Amino acid sequence: MTDTTPGKPLTAREFLAGSDPGVDTAQALSHVLGEYGVARTALSGIRHLSAGAVAAVEDEIGRVADGLLDLDLTDILLSAWRKYAVLQESAYRSLTPPGSEEVHLLATHRVTATYRPRVDVLVQGGKTNSFELQLALAFDLAGVCAVVRWGHLVALRGGECLVTATLALDGTQLWGRQDRVDVRWLVPLEPAVPLVDGLPGAPITPRQPTTGEAPESKPRAVGATGAVAPDAEVPSLRSPARQVQSA
Repeated sequence: MTDTTPGKPLTAREFLAGSDPGVDTAQALSHVLGEYGVARTALSGIRHLSAGAVAAVEDEIGRVADGLLDLDLTDILLSAWRKYAVLQESAYRSLTPPGSEEVHLLATHRVTATYRPRVDVLVQGGKTNSFELQLALAFDLAGVCAVVRWGHLVALRGGECLVTATLALDGTQLWGRQDRVDVRWLVPLEPAVPLVDGLPGAPITPRQPTTGEAPESKPRAVGATGAVAPDAEVPSLRSPARQVQSA
């Protein structure tokens, strides 16, 4: 099981690197590309292309892939939850009356995200080839309780999160890993996360009654989501194509 430090972002790079977080991913990916020979095979039809030029293409693909791995898994999951109808509706309900709280059991819940940056190879100004990288991420949660209060996601309790990540180039998998991550560490919720537009991203503490006042009533609702939620729509990262030119 992947262990992360509470409050510290978990990037796709750190997750894929696993027990060797200090690895130079750009260099490692360039080495993998050389072993698979993907670039060499794709560029074999170009005349007078030196081994050094092929290596330069592989290095550039490795750099683009390395930048892609900076993606924060916490941000991806939270971005999806902000668009998840069940939690959004709960957030609006929790605003009235003030102090309302709802607890939702995400019995089986899946969030997916896919990113596809591209590297174009130019020879004498004309594009001869294009390489598409693909980073696919899936979060499968089971038995996680999401606590919503004052329009914010304030806590996650119990359950487990199975994370799957694969990095591929033109359909050839370069890297892949699947492991369980403690969802409370993956999403620390410090501060609480607003689920309604316009709310501040800080914890909201109910007002304490002054002497002589009766405490505010705080209705509590518990919901259960038993079906697999539709894959959340996460904005695709389509970076401008990186171009490698060869004389």
